Amino acid sequence: MNVTVNNEDGTSSTPAFIRYKKDSGYPAPTFKEDCVWGAGPQGWGYYHLLTKNAYKVLHYRLHKEATPRQEWCCIRSSNPAVVAREDYDVVNLILYNRSNASIPDDFKAQVEAVDHARGSAGAQAGSYY
Repeated sequence: MNVTVNNEDGTSSTPAFIRYKKDSGYPAPTFKEDCVWGAGPQGWGYYHLLTKNAYKVLHYRLHKEATPRQEWCCIRSSNPAVVAREDYDVVNLILYNRSNASIPDDFKAQVEAVDHARGSAGAQAGSYY
């Protein structure tokens, strides 16, 4: 099934997912504007940034590749993957919220994440009675 992301005027333009085989016989993936390349629920390929799956790929990538630097550490790292803890936490929260949101809206994603946490906590607390 081919799903597309709509333009602001409502017309379909960009595919939500473009499959791309990941093996040695294929050339390295090229940059595609507004897309994230990686492994997701539909396999390897390009996921449009207006989809939850793009943020699931980015959230996984953040945890795999970025290492938060501890604030008390006085040693500077030359590794670009070492980031300030506060920056890491902010990006992690945004990616998590977007990967679970019903629509690509940061405020709504934040509200839904809180509601989900409250619902989960309420369900767990209620199960003891």
